[in-house]
Amino acid sequence: MTNKTEEFQFGLATITAIGIKFQDKLYSNAMMIKNQLFHLAQIEGEWQIPVLYMETKPDLLVLLDLSNIAIATAIEVYKIDNPEIRQAYFEAINNLKSQLSHKKNKN
Repeated sequence: MTNKTEEFQFGLATITAIGIKFQDKLYSNAMMIKNQLFHLAQIEGEWQIPVLYMETKPDLLVLLDLSNIAIATAIEVYKIDNPEIRQAYFEAINNLKSQLSHKKNKN
């Protein structure tokens, strides 16, 4: 019988404004987006978290926390070279955030 836990390896990933950076890839998960941890990294700076990973499944990370365990998946990053398009994108995102915040405050 093979011990499956031997496939997992320990590592440190970095929480950034654009996602979880680990071994030249970016990852994300719904909980981190919902809790605005990427926004927090943009405001307060990056920090590291412990992760488990398998070399045979490079698109998945197991995020370790004192209270729970979560899975993050790899995301694709596209570079926007046109500054006008980039600015319009960020304005649209900020507008959506404002609308959501306004809706929450009404309820």
